[in-house]
Amino acid sequence: MQKNELDRYLEDDVEDDHAEFDILNWWKLKASKYYILSCMARDILAILVSIVSFESAFSRGGRILDSFPSS
Repeated sequence: MQKNELDRYLEDDVEDDHAEFDILNWWKLKASKYYILSCMARDILAILVSIVSFESAFSRGGRILDSFPSS
């Protein structure tokens, strides 16, 4: 039985963790081996990380969008 790309990725050896590890370069180098996963990683890793804190983004205190009371 032939394994799919995800199964091969999950069974592959784990990379050593070090400060200089470049995840974008790793996916670039592995794109031919894991084409679909590398496309997904590119899309996910391209999402900008917000500098707004989670608490601030979801806090309702002092930021009312309209004057109607919520029910």
